[in-house]
Amino acid sequence: MACSNGLFFATVVDLGDYRMSMTDEVYLKGQDIKAAIEYKRDFVVTCIDMDLNIYIIDRKQKAIVKTIENPSGSDRPLCMKLIPSFDVEKMPFALVRDQEGLTLVNLKNPSAYKLF
Repeated sequence: MACSNGLFFATVVDLGDYRMSMTDEVYLKGQDIKAAIEYKRDFVVTCIDMDLNIYIIDRKQKAIVKTIENPSGSDRPLCMKLIPSFDVEKMPFALVRDQEGLTLVNLKNPSAYKLF
């Protein structure tokens, strides 16, 4: 769950009714998370408000494993989406929209390029 106080994870159990139980797994606590996407099993890409970076989290390592600077120079991300036909091997790209424009993020070879 991405919220204004961090990125939290929970387990969901189906017992006829769905029940959610919070875990102790949390990243970027106290930060305003603008987007978080699990793009590959146990890998999450996220961006936060008032920050120039895009973060890749490896949930198995329980760590941020890569920080990519947003080349737009904006610290106000609005949203992030995987591109249509996303494939972690062939088309590993996400788009970050911020107040300055649009950035293409390569999630396989972590890097970012300002589009406009």
